[in-house]
Amino acid sequence: MAASCMVCNTGPHAWQNTQNSRYATSYQNKLQDYQDEQLYGYNRSCKKICLSPISWSSEGGAKFNNSSSVVHKLGILLESEDLSDLTLKVGHKTFQAHRLILSCASDVFRVMLMNPRWPEAHKASIVLKEEPECIAVFQHFLRYLYTGVISLHSRTVLPLLMLADKYNIDDLGQLCVDFMCEHMVAAPAEMYVVSWLQYAQVCGHGKLEVACSNFVLWNFETVIQTSDFVLMDRNLLIHFLSSSELVISDEFTLYLGVCHWLAHLCTRTKKKSAMFHDVVLQVLAHIRFPMMSPVQLEQLNHHPLSADFQAFLQQKIKLASEYHSSSLEARKSMAGVSGVCDEFRPRNYTCDTWSTVLSIENFKTLPEHSVRPIIFATPVSGSKADENSQWEWSADLYPKGVHFQGCVMIGLQRNYDIEETIYENVRLALQAKEDPNVKSSASSCRHVDIAVLAFAEEGNIEYVRNVKHKRFMFDGEWTVCNLNDVVPFNDLNSKVTSYLTGPEKSTFKIVIIIKPV
Repeated sequence: MAASCMVCNTGPHAWQNTQNSRYATSYQNKLQDYQDEQLYGYNRSCKKICLSPISWSSEGGAKFNNSSSVVHKLGILLESEDLSDLTLKVGHKTFQAHRLILSCASDVFRVMLMNPRWPEAHKASIVLKEEPECIAVFQHFLRYLYTGVISLHSRTVLPLLMLADKYNIDDLGQLCVDFMCEHMVAAPAEMYVVSWLQYAQVCGHGKLEVACSNFVLWNFETVIQTSDFVLMDRNLLIHFLSSSELVISDEFTLYLGVCHWLAHLCTRTKKKSAMFHDVVLQVLAHIRFPMMSPVQLEQLNHHPLSADFQAFLQQKIKLASEYHSSSLEARKSMAGVSGVCDEFRPRNYTCDTWSTVLSIENFKTLPEHSVRPIIFATPVSGSKADENSQWEWSADLYPKGVHFQGCVMIGLQRNYDIEETIYENVRLALQAKEDPNVKSSASSCRHVDIAVLAFAEEGNIEYVRNVKHKRFMFDGEWTVCNLNDVVPFNDLNSKVTSYLTGPEKSTFKIVIIIKPV
């Protein structure tokens, strides 16, 4: 009786507070269930809202896949620390874990924790020595071992890949590599492609190395603007500077970027040291000074670097000046005497002098097998002595396939029916045009290197996604060169494609560069 009175004496306000507490708890549980369902497909009670059979047997039975429920329980096990038999100390952080799960997830952990020859196998608490950037993401790495769920970002993906490699988690390593190959484009402060490339080279990630190397080669001007660029290894920088396929506005822009790299090196070493002096000469030896205009060569005299390396730069400026004032035969002799033929060979310059832009707006509404023509001219050389001599070209771009209509070929004895043919191919047909009004110092034979740059866009950042190269000899017999697969046909013509740029993501853009060989 007393007990009943005590309950009754709680009053209506206490009853109302109890109800509010129940409603709040119910709301929190439902919110947690919703979040869990979005992530795992299951709520906290590990019951899926709707579980359909994935197959039926001939005996009338059904097979269900409820594996996400098990994964969810493992995630709860990590958070609750239930049945934990191991403490991991990583930096200043401590994690409770389970030997069985770690051993199942990683061969390295299995040997470390289960092999009696290892001292860690006999300890309840072990210390893992990791790099500082790996310590920051170790919690996410550990959760992946339990649940297979992880969030990747350009800032965190490299340390996660380092952990995956160290502990031999192949599936996580593959996820990281695939993510990096598809997400190299970012704002300069968030771009780490140089670090990714150097790690891929050291650890043998061939796919990532090729993807990063191509991105840097084709977007060098963008990479220069990143904080990651100054961390580039000297030999790697020289590797890119040695390439004629490097894409850059002009050689002077490349020179300024290299000076930026050298300035950062100077802050880490003594400016007057022999090592810094040697590095400067090694790196600048791969700058192609003859490819700079006379105006740009004059600007070199006012650059801060010229004060400490005046003799070297003056020698390079003199050679470049002679190149701009000499005849074609004299320039050939200069290349033979200097022994550095690449110094007189242009790169893939995107400035107006060397490149031509061809854009197709409203690409999605373009009819099948349409063609977009363009007529343009390119220099016969990089010398100012040939500035009035140009090669004339016409080009036809087939972005939505090539269509040859059926026809009849009439012969002496019989006629031949030529069937209609359609090629699903993004083709650029380039034709050499003779202009009788232009006197060229070069011969009528044109030996050229053709590069077609295809642009894409990610996060409102435009970049070169693909480059098609071809070396071709145009003469009286061969006047047309077909460059097939400028970009993969299905990639460009799919419903969702990164190859469309502009505010409305509706413009297909390529840049054509033709250089003398």
